[in-house]
Amino acid sequence: MKRPETMGCVAEDLASQHISFYLQIGQLDEARKLAEKFTEKLTESVELWILRISIEMKCITRNSPFPSKADLLNIFELLKVKLTKVPVSKSQSLWLMALKFFANHRDYFDKLVEISIASLAKDCGSETECSLSSAVVNFVLQKDGIQNARKIYMRFLDLPHPGLALYESCINLELNMASIGDKDGLVNARKLYESALATYSQNIKLWRDYYLMETKMGVSEKATAISWRARKTLNQDIIAFVTSQEVS
Repeated sequence: MKRPETMGCVAEDLASQHISFYLQIGQLDEARKLAEKFTEKLTESVELWILRISIEMKCITRNSPFPSKADLLNIFELLKVKLTKVPVSKSQSLWLMALKFFANHRDYFDKLVEISIASLAKDCGSETECSLSSAVVNFVLQKDGIQNARKIYMRFLDLPHPGLALYESCINLELNMASIGDKDGLVNARKLYESALATYSQNIKLWRDYYLMETKMGVSEKATAISWRARKTLNQDIIAFVTSQEVS
């Protein structure tokens, strides 16, 4: 098999294939060396960095399921290099890998949360914002419970220009909690709808979902009030809103 570095260029796909070849034949240390070499040459390749870090994780856990402090620090520093420089839109897989690996290491997990908030402050309003923030909130929910998850999602919502998808994700979380008897779920969902409508007041679906929530889980008086507010706010979209209610 030809070595990519002898061919005049180090193409990302070829480098990845070369590393994978050594993994397939069980040469983990050789794959590790190549991954380090290629990521130094192709610094912008997120895929190669994912491959490199996954190999590093395998190396430090092959003899023991409990990495040393030095190993954990090494992995974190490698991740930090890319997570702080690569846009969230291009590093989703890397983020999920990082969150999963450090889920049970609180100090590092908390640092990842802070990095995610700083990163999303630069990339607010996008679909990737919702994807990453939802992943972080879900990890916190599983680890530390709903109260801590609420604190985290509020920090994401406090960033400049939070996207509608993020609001909807948080609302769904609260409605899920309400459905299993959490007394604060419905109250928080209402607050989230009101906060979202302060920015997205012309979104018909948002009004419709708010109305339907009250008809199914709330009280009729509130549903009627939401319907009236929606008709008043949407102006030319009143008919569309009424139609959406009738269809439901």
